[in-house]
Parts: sequence; structure tokens; C-alpha cells
Amino acid sequence: MRRNIALAVVALFGTLGFWLGEGASLPWAAWPVWGGVFGCLAVALIVPGKPWFKALGGVAFLALYAIAFFFGSLSFSRAFNECVDRGEEVRFN
Repeated sequence: MRRNIALAVVALFGTLGFWLGEGASLPWAAWPVWGGVFGCLAVALIVPGKPWFKALGGVAFLALYAIAFFFGSLSFSRAFNECVDRGEEVRFN
């Protein structure tokens, strides 16, 4: 049961990482950093097993979170550049 909850937390925070990446925020901005920290701690506390296995789960989570953020950022960049190439008006906050 705890393993399934940990996988759900990884999926939830992975989606959050992708969404934050699409928001054009910097990787070192407050929301992405705290999302990664809280997600890592949540996974490390939820994963059943020995401490080294919990630490491995937390590190794996951070890697997946960073990858999701990167792909979200890549998605934003492509969409933004496509709009600029077509000559559309682009508003950037």
C-alpha cells in the first residue's frame, strides 16, 4: 500500500514539475525548489524499507522531478518560439 502511495506522490509531483516548467519559471525559483524538496521528503518518508532504500527513492524522485521540469520548460520554449515564428502577439509575464 505504501509503495502505491509513493508512486502516486511521484506522479503528482512529476506533473507539478512539468507544469512549473511550462510556466517559464527558472529552475532555482522558489516554487520548483520547494516542490522538489517536499516531494523528495514525502517519497523518502513514504517508501517502505531500509534507510538506504528510502534515500534511493528520494534521489530517484529528484531526478524524475528535474527531468519533468526540463521537459515542461522545453515544451514552453517550443510553443513560445512557434508563436513568435508565426508572427503572433506574445505576452510574457
